Amino acid sequence: MTNLLLFYTDVFGITAAAAGTIFFISKFWDAANDPMVGMLADRTTTRWGRYRPYILWFSLPLCLAAVLMFTTPNFGMTGKLVWAWVTYNLVMTLYTLVNIPYTALLGTISPDAHERASVSTYKFACAFSAGIIVSFTFMPMTKALSNGDPQQGWQRAFMVISAIALPFFLLCFWGTRERVRPAATAKKTPIREDLRDLMQNRPWMILVALTMAFVFFIAVRSTVTNHYLKYFMVAQAAGIEVSLPFFGTQTWDFETLQKWYNTLDQFD
Repeated sequence: MTNLLLFYTDVFGITAAAAGTIFFISKFWDAANDPMVGMLADRTTTRWGRYRPYILWFSLPLCLAAVLMFTTPNFGMTGKLVWAWVTYNLVMTLYTLVNIPYTALLGTISPDAHERASVSTYKFACAFSAGIIVSFTFMPMTKALSNGDPQQGWQRAFMVISAIALPFFLLCFWGTRERVRPAATAKKTPIREDLRDLMQNRPWMILVALTMAFVFFIAVRSTVTNHYLKYFMVAQAAGIEVSLPFFGTQTWDFETLQKWYNTLDQFD
């Protein structure tokens, strides 16, 4: 979310309007497939449980699709737009297939509420730690791996990230157990009935509206920040002077400014 628009406009080679259109239209599918995957996972029965198998089945495809999303093919503009559309939606779908069951897994780790709260704390601490590491290293990594070709640098950087992420996905699968199983019921409700119940749940609808407003704000701010830093703050003076304790005044280029801003933003 933070770097993809910058990649599309400055490396991949499509306009901001085209990238924004892809994001906007794709979110309708993303909003629909989240509850679909949740209901599908709730109906899944395997020897590994309901939710863990999705992490095993879809983590490798997610990593491969993420590399493809940050790959620039030698196509014309129409071909690039199709490539961007397909790979972006593929990544978001696979992300949903991993993340929704992964989140639901928290409720099945233990019957003890205190243990579940502790697991949740570790989950968010590790997630934000990973976000800090990626924010601090990603842009320097694209530059270091580019050999003068930014398209190659971005692709290779995501190869590295995917190669690191995959073992952690598998560790999550092998290192957890679903100890809490839902009570068996004689009646299995169809998905359309579940959807109808959700639409009639007013507190849930209010929560959805608030969540969408919050996520919309975060998404817009994160997506446009890189362009603001690069084309307004840095471009105005070919760099920006920063005064730091013990280090004095330094002139930062875009990569340095972006690295520190996005890293510190993780603490917000």
